[in-house]
Amino acid sequence: MKAELYLDLPASPDLPIRIARVRGGQLEDVDPSALNVSSRIKSVAFAPALAVTRFRVPLPARSESEARKAALFAIEDDLAQPVEDVALTLGPRAATATQRDLYVVDRALLKSWLAAFQAMGLDQVQIIPEASVTPPGPHVYHLGDRLLLSGPDRTIGADTDLPEEALRALITAAGLENAPVTHGDALHTLAHLHENNPGICLDGPDGAPARNRDAKGY
Repeated sequence: MKAELYLDLPASPDLPIRIARVRGGQLEDVDPSALNVSSRIKSVAFAPALAVTRFRVPLPARSESEARKAALFAIEDDLAQPVEDVALTLGPRAATATQRDLYVVDRALLKSWLAAFQAMGLDQVQIIPEASVTPPGPHVYHLGDRLLLSGPDRTIGADTDLPEEALRALITAAGLENAPVTHGDALHTLAHLHENNPGICLDGPDGAPARNRDAKGY
């Protein structure tokens, strides 16, 4: 979806949403309190990798419901919370491989984002995990308040408030110590990546694929 409005979602419901509008082919920041838009404006909201982790796991061809159950079982030990408290989105099947991407987000946080969209009067919003818009290949993106660590098997976020030695340890653990690094504003960087790789639209809290319901996303 070509968006008119981009949103940088927070990893905590207590933090504000950053918004930028497309004007004359350029992004300009918008004060959320001054936002006055039509409910039908097309919007893309980027979910931070601090909140939405990308896993890549082997999932043999099966029905979507069976694949969802198998995916949760495959990553259960890697989650810091019960599987009942997370929402899962499956990436598309690859034509020649059993490996499949999946995206996991706290269910309560996802609902808080949806409530924020409703409060702003936005109903055509696609929530795109920033972990899904990165191109293939190892890369580290420095997005100001967070690092986006894009590796072959997992894409994670790291809070830049962590001590430098902790950040270096995370980069090393992800096998990205020699990966190229891009520094940039989060919204501008993600909007540019999204143009070349639209990414995956998150499913709703109930697990139903919102992207298949209609053109409105949520």
